[in-house]
Amino acid sequence: MHDHWHRGPGVRALAMGAVLLLLFITAIPVAQADGAPAPGSATLTKTCTPVGGASYTPAGSVPPGTKLLCQVSITLGPGSYSTLTVTDVVSGGGHFTDTLFGGGTLQSDQLNRQVYHLLSISAPTICPPKCSVPILTTIIAPTTLGCYRSITNGVYLDEAGVNGHLAVASDNFSVNCHAVPA
Repeated sequence: MHDHWHRGPGVRALAMGAVLLLLFITAIPVAQADGAPAPGSATLTKTCTPVGGASYTPAGSVPPGTKLLCQVSITLGPGSYSTLTVTDVVSGGGHFTDTLFGGGTLQSDQLNRQVYHLLSISAPTICPPKCSVPILTTIIAPTTLGCYRSITNGVYLDEAGVNGHLAVASDNFSVNCHAVPA
């Protein structure tokens, strides 16, 4: 059996060239060296930690009544954006009176789903190499819903006139009556 790969470096070079051409044609994005998202795109992060920085076991859980400080960070790639909005959705936490979310305007309060408006950036927003926007919110682990509850806390960045979200992030936690400081 003949191994055509051993016929010479020409066949290997031709195959590597074909792979590079395929990558170029399919427009796989090149990583940004400066940490900024690609032009016209965005990244979004959300991190919630108990006030005072305590951590609990089991991991990812907090006792009922724990106040969590959440930081949302938006980074926009270079370009011009129309009106941007940031919305936060709390799921699994009962009603607004159970979670006492702070830092946004309540838009909808349904059982186990509250929607909060966090931020609007109007008119064209022009970002040179990149723009970063921090947002702080708070949430209370419900005391009225029993000992075991999973809270999903998602945040969404949308641009007027663009279908779908520009970016999505979440930070979820569990309410556990038996959580103890780690």
